[in-house]
Amino acid sequence: MNWTYNLIEPYHASVDLRNNELRHWNDNFFRQYNPDPKENYYNDFITYNVDIRDNPWFCDCNLHGFSKRFQNSIFKHADTNLIEVKCDGPPELKGKSILEDVDLNDLICNVTEDCPPDCLCQDKPDDNMFHVISLSIRNYTSYLIDLSLSGNGLTSVESTAIKEMKQITHLNLENNDLQSIPKDLRYLMRYELTELKNNPFKCSCDMVWMAEWINYAPSDNPNRNIQCTSDDDDVYLIREVTERLLNCTYDVAIGLTIGFAILLSLVIVSVIWAKRCPYETKVILYRIFRYHPWDKYRVDRELLAEYDAYVSFDDNNIHIRQWVLRKFVKRLEEEKPCYRFFVPVRDLIFGQDKADSIIENMEKSKRVIVILSDKYDENEWCKFECQRAEILELNNGRIIFIKYHPDADEMIENEPWKSRVKGRKVFSPGEKKNERRWFWGKIKYELPVRSDGFIIKQGSRGEYCIVATAVSRVKKMGDHLYIPYAIFSILAAFVSATNRCDTCQSTSTIDLSNCTFHSMSQAINKSCNAARSAQILKLNGNFITNISSSDFTMLDNTGYFWQLKKLEISNNNISYIAEDAFWTLRVLEHLNVSYNAMTDLDDWILKDKTALRTVDFSHNKINFISVEAFTRYHSALKEVHLAHNQLVSMEPWAYIPPALTKFDVSNNFIVNFTNRMNWTYNLREPYHASVDLRNNELRHWNDNFFRQYNPAPKADYYTDFVTYNVDIRDNPWFCDCNLHGFSERYQNSFFKHADTNLIEVKCDGPPELKGKSILEDVDLNDLICNVTEDCPADCLCQDKPDDNMFHVICNNRSNSKLPNTLPYNKYERLKLEMDNNQIKTLSIRNYTSYLIDLSLSGNGLNYVTSTAIKEMKQITHLNLENNDLQSIPKDLRYLMRYELTELKNNPFKCSCDMVWMAEWINYAPSDNPNRNIQCTSDDDDVYLIREVTERLLNCTYDVAIGLTIGFAILLSLVIIAVIWAKRCPYETKVILYRIFRYHPWDKYRVDRELLAEYDAYVSFDDNNIHIRQWVLRKFVKRLEEEKPCYRFFVPVRDLIFGQDKADSIIENMEKSKRVIVILSDKYDENEWCKFECQRAEILELNNGRIIFIKYHPEADEMIENEPWKSRVKGRKVFSPGEKKNERRWFWGKIKYELPVR
Repeated sequence: MNWTYNLIEPYHASVDLRNNELRHWNDNFFRQYNPDPKENYYNDFITYNVDIRDNPWFCDCNLHGFSKRFQNSIFKHADTNLIEVKCDGPPELKGKSILEDVDLNDLICNVTEDCPPDCLCQDKPDDNMFHVISLSIRNYTSYLIDLSLSGNGLTSVESTAIKEMKQITHLNLENNDLQSIPKDLRYLMRYELTELKNNPFKCSCDMVWMAEWINYAPSDNPNRNIQCTSDDDDVYLIREVTERLLNCTYDVAIGLTIGFAILLSLVIVSVIWAKRCPYETKVILYRIFRYHPWDKYRVDRELLAEYDAYVSFDDNNIHIRQWVLRKFVKRLEEEKPCYRFFVPVRDLIFGQDKADSIIENMEKSKRVIVILSDKYDENEWCKFECQRAEILELNNGRIIFIKYHPDADEMIENEPWKSRVKGRKVFSPGEKKNERRWFWGKIKYELPVRSDGFIIKQGSRGEYCIVATAVSRVKKMGDHLYIPYAIFSILAAFVSATNRCDTCQSTSTIDLSNCTFHSMSQAINKSCNAARSAQILKLNGNFITNISSSDFTMLDNTGYFWQLKKLEISNNNISYIAEDAFWTLRVLEHLNVSYNAMTDLDDWILKDKTALRTVDFSHNKINFISVEAFTRYHSALKEVHLAHNQLVSMEPWAYIPPALTKFDVSNNFIVNFTNRMNWTYNLREPYHASVDLRNNELRHWNDNFFRQYNPAPKADYYTDFVTYNVDIRDNPWFCDCNLHGFSERYQNSFFKHADTNLIEVKCDGPPELKGKSILEDVDLNDLICNVTEDCPADCLCQDKPDDNMFHVICNNRSNSKLPNTLPYNKYERLKLEMDNNQIKTLSIRNYTSYLIDLSLSGNGLNYVTSTAIKEMKQITHLNLENNDLQSIPKDLRYLMRYELTELKNNPFKCSCDMVWMAEWINYAPSDNPNRNIQCTSDDDDVYLIREVTERLLNCTYDVAIGLTIGFAILLSLVIIAVIWAKRCPYETKVILYRIFRYHPWDKYRVDRELLAEYDAYVSFDDNNIHIRQWVLRKFVKRLEEEKPCYRFFVPVRDLIFGQDKADSIIENMEKSKRVIVILSDKYDENEWCKFECQRAEILELNNGRIIFIKYHPEADEMIENEPWKSRVKGRKVFSPGEKKNERRWFWGKIKYELPVR
C-alpha cells in the first residue's frame, strides 16, 4: 500500500504477532516504511508497538544490528516485551534472550553461495569482517583484513596482491619457502603486524629496506630476530643488514651508459618493428596524430553515406548480441570521434520489410562489418547480408571481417569464405593477448575518417539531416560557398519536417513521427476526416506521456481510425494508457509501444482486440501484468514482445492465446514462476508458443516452478517442461541440490540428445561449476547444498541427493558429545563424521536410526550404549578406531559384518563377555587388515581377539545354578499369574481369548439362537466429523480388515439411498447380534441417535447385546445422570480415551464382547 512512517501523532495500536512463523530477521522489514537514509529505524521500531515474542527466530548475522542496537541502549532496561524475545536456533543459542543472553560474537552466518567446496565461509558482523578458513588470492583480496598462509611452501608473493590488500591488519606468512617479499609491504603495515619467521630469506641489496622496517618494531617483539643467508652462506640478522655489509655500490657513469644503450636499443627496435609491422605502425600513428595518410578508399571520397558502418552478426546468439550492443557499438559510438552504426536488431523499424531495409541501409553505409561466429553461416539473414555486401559498389576496403569465435578460423579456411576474406581485413577481439591489444586501434583505423560535418537529430531515434553532403560538395566549389550552402541545407530539412507534421495526411499511412508532439490530442488533427480511413498511424519519437480515453474520439464523440491496423507509438515517454483508450481500434493488428515508460500492463489495454497479431511492449519499465491481459479471445495473436522490462515473476500468459508462437520476456528481472491465474496444464492441444526467458535473474531452481501447473500426483512434470518450449538459457543458475532432479531426469533420458536448447543452459555458480552445461558437463555428484539452518556450530552440513543421503562433517571441533539435533533430512539416510573430537560416550539421538555411516575416530570414546547400536538399523560403515574402548555391545554382531567396521587401536579387555567377537572376526575375509586386533587379559597377557575362546579365559558355568534360577523364575511367573487372575478376572478372560481364541464363559443366548447378517450395528453422532472419521477410518476399518474380520452395519455408510431411514434402522438392527453405541458430547441431541438407542433397548435377546463406548470424556458425566445411568447399568462400557490403561485393553475387550467368528 506504499504506506510511510509518520509520528506526528503517536501510534496507539498494539500489534500482536506472537506464535507466527517469523524466523529470519531482515533490516528492511521496517526500513521500507521509512526509507530516509538518515533515520534510525531501530528507534522507529519501538513506536510500532509490535509484539514479536514466541516466534521461531533464527539468531544469525541478520539479527546483529537489531540486537546490538538494543543491547547498547536504554531500551534494554525499559519496560518492553523485547527482553522476552528468544532464539529458536541455532541449537547452541536456543532459548536464549536476544537482548540479554546472546553474545554478539555468536551472531554469525554460514554462507554457502560461492563458498569454495568443503570450506566454511562465515559472515561475522561483530568483527566487521567475512571469515574464510581456506583461502587463495582472488577478486576479494581488497576485502582482506586478516590473511593466514602459514606452512604452505609459499615461494613468492606478487607485488600486485600486496598492493590490493588495502584493509589488511594481520598477515601470517611464517613456515614457508620465501626468499624475499615485496617492498610494498613496508608502506602497507607495521612489521609487528606480520609473522615472517622460519622462511629462508636471501640477503640481497633488494631487501636492505627490511632492516629499517624491522627496527621500527618494539624491541620486545619476538619476531625481530629473523635471519637471511648471503651468497657466501653467511647468516645475518636482517635488522642488522646494510648496503655496505652487502657491498651494494652504484656507479653514475654506468647508469648513464646503460640508459643511453637502452634508448639506442629502443630506436633500433622501433625501426625494425616498423619495417616488419608496417600496418601496426600506421595504426599507432593514426591513434597518436589522428592522421590517415595511407589506405584511402574510393568509397570514403565518393559515397555520401548516412552511416559509418552496417553491422552484420548472428543475433540469435545472446552472447554476441550483448557484446555488439553493450561493448562494440557502444564504445565506438560514445568515444570520440563518435562513429554512427546501423545495427539491424536495434535500428530496424517495427513492421517494415526486413529485406528491403537491409539493402537500403547497407547502401547508406561506408563500411559493412561482418562479425563471424560458429553459427553465422546457419543464419539465413546473415547469409543474405553477406551476399548483399559483396555486390555493393565501391567495394574495395568496404567490408571488414571480425572473428568473434575461435571456430571462425576453421570456417574461413574453407570455401566460400576463403575467397570472401581474401584481400580483406580480418580482425579478432579473441583470446590471444596480442589480438586484443590491437583490435580497437585497427577497427578505428579501418573505419571512415570523421569529417567536420554536423548532424541535426529529430527525436530520440528518428530522422537525421546530415550536412556532410553540403560539406563535401561545397569543398569542390570553393570555400566562399561553404557556409551559405550548409545553412540552406539545414533550413530545407526543417521545412520538410514542418510540412509533414502540420499537414492533414490523407494517405493510408499517417506518419507523425519525430514531430515533438507532447500529447495525443496535439498529434491527431481532430478536424481531419481523412484520418478515418487510415490503416497505419506512426507516432514514434515524440514526447507523449499518456493516452486518455478521449484521444481517439472526435468532437462529436465518434471515433477515429476505425480501420486502423497498425499503431506505432514507440520512443515516447508514455507511462499510462487509460481504460477504453483504444475502444475505436477494433481491427488493430499490430501495436508497438516499445521504448516508453509503462509500468503496468492492465487487462483493459488489449481488451476486445481480437484481431491483434503482434504486440510490442519491450524496453519499458513494466513490473506488473494483469492475469487477464492475454485471453483466449486473442485468437489471432502471434507474437508478444516484453523484453527489457522489470518483471520479477512469470505467469503462464503464453499458454492462453491459442495461436501464439512467440512470447519474449528476455532481459527482465524474473526470479520465479507463479500461478495467480490458477491455470492448469492441458496438452490436448499442443502449445506453439516459444517463451524466451533469457537474460533474467533465474538463479535457484524449484521443482514447484512447473509442478504448480500440473498438480496431479502421477504427473511427470519434467516431461511436461519440454512441452512448455521455455528458453531458460543465459540466466545465473546456481547449480546445487535443487537442480539435481531436473538434471538427472534429462541426463538419463533421450532429451539429452534431442534438438533442444536445454543443452546450452549453464551454471553461473558455485565457482567450480561456472560455465558448465547442466545437462552435459555437470557431474550429478557435484549438485549438493550446504545447509546452515540447524547445522551445528562450525560444522559442514550437506544435502547430497545423488548419494540419497545427508552428510554432516564436524571433525576437529572439540565437541564433547554428539549433536542433539541436525537439519531436516528428507532421505532419512545420514553420514556423520566427528573424528578427533572429545566424545566419550556413543548414545542414542533422534537421528540414530538414519545413520548409514558413522565415524568417531580419535575421540577417546570409552563406552558405546547397546540402545544406540540397536537403533542403527541402516548402518553400513562404522569407524570407532583410535579410541579407549574396552568392549562393544554384542548387538553389533547382528547389525553388520566385521569388515564394515574399523575398530583397531582400542585397548579391548579380554573377558568372557567378548568371546563372541572371535567368531564374528573370523567370518571376515582373510585378507582384511583389521582382523588382527588384540585384547589384554587381567594378567596383562595379549591375545588376538579372533583366537580367544571360553577355555582360554576359563569361562565355566554351573548347570545346577542355571536350572535353579530358571525354576525360580517360572514359579514366580505362575504366582503372579494366579494373583492377576484373582484380581482381574475379566482381563484374564480377555487375555485367554486373545491367545487361544477360546471363549468358555459369558456366552449370550443371542449368539446361539439368532441367525444374524451382521456382527454389530454401530450407532454414533454422524454430525461430528471427528467421530465419523474415527468410526469409518479406524474403528470399523480395523475390526473389518483384521482377522477374524467382523461385519458391521454403519448407517452413514450402508443405508441405501431413497430407502425409509427409520424402517432401515429397525430392520438392520434386528439383523445384528450386537448394537455398539458410541457416546459423545452431543449424542443425546441427535434425534436419530436417540431413536437408535430406544430401539436397541427393546430388542429381543437383549442380554449382552448392547455395548457402550465413551468417545468423549464428557460422556462420563452424561452416564452418571438419568436416563443414561439406568441404560448402562449391567452393560459393558469401554473407552479408547486418554488414559493409557483404557487404550491398552480397548481392542481386546471389544473383540471379546463381539460374537465369536
